[in-house]
Amino acid sequence: MLLVVTLTIRPGALEAFRDFETRAAAIMAKHGGAIERAIYVPPAREGESAREVHIVSFPDEASFAAYRADEALTALAPLRSAAIAQTEVLVGEAGPEYRYAAVDIFSCGEVLQPEVAANYLVEQFAAERTSIVEMQRGMFLNSAVPIVNKSPVPIS
Repeated sequence: MLLVVTLTIRPGALEAFRDFETRAAAIMAKHGGAIERAIYVPPAREGESAREVHIVSFPDEASFAAYRADEALTALAPLRSAAIAQTEVLVGEAGPEYRYAAVDIFSCGEVLQPEVAANYLVEQFAAERTSIVEMQRGMFLNSAVPIVNKSPVPIS
């Protein structure tokens, strides 16, 4: 079960909101739930409300109902009221997969060939488009060591 939750935070109550959020997430976890992603939207102007959007998952509707009925969550009602002006909950479903992967390959020394690992991953993922960038890191005796772009697609 996936939920999109928009929380309107009372002006000046961000600290109380974070306290509530942390405690509620711990209760959520007891029921198999988790805040998968949180996006903070600051207020447009001083004195206005900030918002936070959560992507929340639960194994099923029964787990979500058990979380909502949990006495520990009910005990947080005063803190919730002090921190949150409004809550909107949307029940959703997983959307399309966009088939995107970002991979970092780190290696040390001159013997290893990270391009072999990169080519293997490209083959295994059956990638239609790739962008491979090699970045030299660390301390070099020759400070003119270039960064090489091996990408067949221009990087903008």
